[in-house]
Amino acid sequence: MNPSSEPTILNGATGTLFIIGGHEDKAGPMTILRRFVAAAGGAAARIVVITTASAIPDAMAAMYAAVFPQIGVASFTALEVASRTQANDPATIATCNQATGILLSGGEQIRLTVELGGTQLEDAIKQRYLAGAVVAGTSAGASALGETTILDGAASFEVLREDISLGAGLDLVNNLLIDQHFDQRLRIYRLLSVLALNPGLLAVGIDEDTAMVVSPDGCAEIIGSGAVTIVDGRFVTYTNLPSVDPGQPISITGLTLHILTDGHNFDLNTRTPIIPTT
Repeated sequence: MNPSSEPTILNGATGTLFIIGGHEDKAGPMTILRRFVAAAGGAAARIVVITTASAIPDAMAAMYAAVFPQIGVASFTALEVASRTQANDPATIATCNQATGILLSGGEQIRLTVELGGTQLEDAIKQRYLAGAVVAGTSAGASALGETTILDGAASFEVLREDISLGAGLDLVNNLLIDQHFDQRLRIYRLLSVLALNPGLLAVGIDEDTAMVVSPDGCAEIIGSGAVTIVDGRFVTYTNLPSVDPGQPISITGLTLHILTDGHNFDLNTRTPIIPTT
């Protein structure tokens, strides 16, 4: 089957995904975190934050431990999973299995893929999502939610044949490549460079304090103060990438680009924006 014709949402999923571009507001209205908590059960929510991606997991855990009670969360646990042994520990899995909302923190996505990939914790997160829990990722945690993730690759001012490292993500969504801190770190060019290599993917760049809220039917709502840039590579007609030396600019034609802001929606399965009627 052509990858671009496969559904984005995992078969049988009943949960909701919050794909957050990083630096979500934690001091003002906290729109994204409040929506996350509401979707996870409100006052009855059982929130688990997994800090694996962070180089400062204690500080990351403390930050969220201070924030969530402000929005009515009574049950909060931080899982500072720093090894594959911990990711296979029965106590870790039991904690995850009780969660109604799971948040993967920011940091470096390579830590998530290395420490969680193929573990019982990765499977538990997926099973909770399939069973109806809310799974969120912010910054690196957002990038890791996809089937494929960018592990490394510098921002540039051109679409280049670059040395961009890709790896397997946690695979909560199919055929979706996610980048974050998008406008703030000028990542549009590296996203286009990746699409030249992998035109079947749907590439999504999410600004800070912005999220895609993905429902089980594949409809994604944009919330927050920034924008989401969506680039569809299915209809690429030409690229000269194979004949270009590394580090040199490339040509690519036929890309489809959408930019969506708060309140707008996008159907991930059909790869089409849902245009407001008013």
